[in-house]
Amino acid sequence: VYTTQTELTEEEQTMFIEHGGTPWLKGGYTVFGQVFEGMEIVDQISQVKTDNMDKPEKAVIIEKITIDTY
Repeated sequence: VYTTQTELTEEEQTMFIEHGGTPWLKGGYTVFGQVFEGMEIVDQISQVKTDNMDKPEKAVIIEKITIDTY
């Protein structure tokens, strides 16, 4: 399991407190985005059978995505 010991800045601490998230993943993973609708698809993806390395046995492909910037 990949772990990281990264200290959070005061600004980052405030962000996690105000907006939520998973501070223990900082420095270990990239946040791809946020789901505003279609959470049922995310739930389906989470149920895909995986191998002993946690890789899906059948490829999960995102065929369409919309990226909004603020």
